[in-house]
Amino acid sequence: MTKKIKTIKDARKLIKASQKGPIIWFGKRGLDCIGFDDFVQISAVLCCDYGSDFRLFNGSKLITSLENYVGKREDWTTSLLMELLEREEVLDYLKFLNQELNFLCYQTREELEKLCEENSWKVLSSPKILKAEVGNRLNLQRLLREAALDEIPGEVVDINQVSFKALAQKWGKKFVLQIPKSSSGKGTYIIENENVFIKARMRTQELMRSQELESGEVKLTQFIKGPSPNINASVTKSGVLLSPFSFQIIGVPECTHNPMVYSGNDWSSVAVSYKIGKQIFEATQKFGGVLARRGYQGMFGLDFMVDAENEKVYVAEINARFQGSTQTLTMMQLKNKQVPLVAFHMLELLGADFKVDVDRYNKRAFRKQTGYQVILRSLEETEAKVSNEVLAGVYTLVQGRPSYVRAGYHLGHVEKLDEFVLTSGVPEKGKVIVPGARILKIQGKKAILDPKRGELNAYGSSLVENVYNSFALSKIKESAVLPVSVGDREIADY
Repeated sequence: MTKKIKTIKDARKLIKASQKGPIIWFGKRGLDCIGFDDFVQISAVLCCDYGSDFRLFNGSKLITSLENYVGKREDWTTSLLMELLEREEVLDYLKFLNQELNFLCYQTREELEKLCEENSWKVLSSPKILKAEVGNRLNLQRLLREAALDEIPGEVVDINQVSFKALAQKWGKKFVLQIPKSSSGKGTYIIENENVFIKARMRTQELMRSQELESGEVKLTQFIKGPSPNINASVTKSGVLLSPFSFQIIGVPECTHNPMVYSGNDWSSVAVSYKIGKQIFEATQKFGGVLARRGYQGMFGLDFMVDAENEKVYVAEINARFQGSTQTLTMMQLKNKQVPLVAFHMLELLGADFKVDVDRYNKRAFRKQTGYQVILRSLEETEAKVSNEVLAGVYTLVQGRPSYVRAGYHLGHVEKLDEFVLTSGVPEKGKVIVPGARILKIQGKKAILDPKRGELNAYGSSLVENVYNSFALSKIKESAVLPVSVGDREIADY
């Protein structure tokens, strides 16, 4: 009998009835599954990072972290995460469970799918080969045309066959260049001079060699000044489910040295016209329909660019996976007593017989939300060691400095507007962190972004700088631990 999902209790009950074995979280960041455990029991966590907040979250879960093997904080990638599944003790434990395991993944990989097929396990994700097709930036133009959506003016070129001068004459003094197989802004360049262009060309050539690509095709688009909304959505048998969108925090200097790196999301600062909001939701539903026709199931996300002057919205990128914003969104939906998108993702991939009132669900996407997350990375030029003990937990700023209030490890533990929580792998004293690696995530309720300027506002800037300084990162001459095996290291995907 088809079950109509109206409440979190409905979803929790049907997920439990539909799963044949334990749920295993598989993602670079262990605490990206916070909130998911409200409607499903997670038996084990396989991840890259580890911090003091993990002890607060652990409960009865088995947590296996690559960082504990390596001894330092790397700029983790999904390819490195696969090394956990090459360790005999990890595989022995999974096989010891002797059940049909269900891998809930931030992002799947072909190697994981092969391993699961060999052991009669299940990956709760659309196949990697399908995700690779729809997530490739070079295919976006074709997908947008199929969805009858306007494209940002641009073209695909072989970067080895063109010059900066010729491109600047065609696209102006500032344009955007994107390398196909990258994410979180790490393969995106704002080209303002020939030096940046040469840097992008060198990175493309590196990928050509490492991935044996025949050409250096990249995507060029016109530069559009304005906010970058991000939305989470889920393709289900009932239709495309939507969520409230946020404004992305991109490349702010308090968080990263890379001006295009994804650094968080702010729902509290969102203020757009009804016309712009409607375009975002309609474009997401149309694009979700294109994915559904290809057999795609579950979570996806879209990044947009907004031409505020003309009130025009463009799809800039598709993320065919969970997103960096998914966990924070899940906590917000749980607080608002709404069935999270991730629950529908699980129901869809578990093959549950359900339906949902799509129109009723999507009306809630128009409601104003309160919340933010901001990601701090090491700004040091060399490997650095954490010199101060900074506990995971809920804090406030007192005279500009973080002041501990109580234990906590997610947005749901934040009670007041001026409080914030330190979470997502809070490094302990003595931890070595490589340049550019994530340190932690700050979550709270107060708006921290100035969307017109694309910068953190005064409060957000002070917050990030003071939290960063509280760790007192100190330069080290040599690392006392062996470097992690990088294999076919890819661009970090957040």
